[in-house]
Amino acid sequence: MKRKHRFNLLLTGALIFALLAGPTAAAETLSTPATARIAATDATELATVLGALSFDSSAAGSQPLTRGEFAHMLVKASVYKGLALTGAKISPYSDAPFTHPYAPYIAVAARQGLLSAYSTGKFLPDQAVKYEEALTAALKLLGYTAEDFVGGYPYGQIALATDKNLTDGLGAVAGEGLNKQDGAFLLYNLLCAAPKSGGATYAETLGYVVDSVLSLRDIRSQNMKGPITLTNQSQIDSLGVGSNPAIYLDGQPAERSELEPYFIVYYDPNTRIVAAYSKKVEGHVTAVGPDGDLPTTVTIEEESYELGTYAARQAFGLGRLGEDDYVVLLLGRDGKVADAYAELDY
Repeated sequence: MKRKHRFNLLLTGALIFALLAGPTAAAETLSTPATARIAATDATELATVLGALSFDSSAAGSQPLTRGEFAHMLVKASVYKGLALTGAKISPYSDAPFTHPYAPYIAVAARQGLLSAYSTGKFLPDQAVKYEEALTAALKLLGYTAEDFVGGYPYGQIALATDKNLTDGLGAVAGEGLNKQDGAFLLYNLLCAAPKSGGATYAETLGYVVDSVLSLRDIRSQNMKGPITLTNQSQIDSLGVGSNPAIYLDGQPAERSELEPYFIVYYDPNTRIVAAYSKKVEGHVTAVGPDGDLPTTVTIEEESYELGTYAARQAFGLGRLGEDDYVVLLLGRDGKVADAYAELDY
């Protein structure tokens, strides 16, 4: 079964506000400019978490987005991302030899017809990608071909891209090169756009589920490792998140000193984020199902909880915990049981 990752309804860097909207409201929201739907810093972080583009929006956002960087971004934001053989000595063009950092991605982008060399045979990987080139490539990822463009290049492509909201938030115009912030917004717009073949968003074709407005929290979440049970604060130092990671506790920004033993923790070394959850359930076990050998649920009083990890299933499946025991369930970010302890061991 194709794995699906879940995008929720957050728009700000703090990632703590949920938007409850029906289909009509969602469609209306997606028709608004990207700059109204997501902050520039969040678009930047989204690109970073996806591994598509990384830069400091405050210092480097105005720097040119090169064709090599853009090829990398295209491949990372597509079903072709697994085709980039980063360890292979692939030289797709004479000016993009295997020693070029983006050579594997340039090779894939060219092979899939997303971005190719000029008539001179040169790819010019270090030249800024032009507005119309970038929009045309994004439209190709959405499944559009030359038959869908009304008018000559580049105006037919620009018109269709504008209609599909791909140009929202971009500061460049025809003939100009994109900067890195433009690239972050284009990536966001691409993920929000509907593919030609139908469906809600391009993000869904990549295996994601978008409830309403594409946001950042669950993009972060699907890249995070865990869950693990925190035993002490020094354990954070072994997670590879650096000496000063961004800490979230139950969705809220927090200080490291607020993290306590038996919190459930997720972490991402790439973005240096630690997300901790403190919710727990205590009570007597009234049932373990479907049986004690292969349990998948546990019932405390009259409320059933899904055992979401191997550690949780093992706690009840090996006879350590069972009916009539008084237990403490530690819940993960999905509400499932991430770990469990007998009251005396907690």
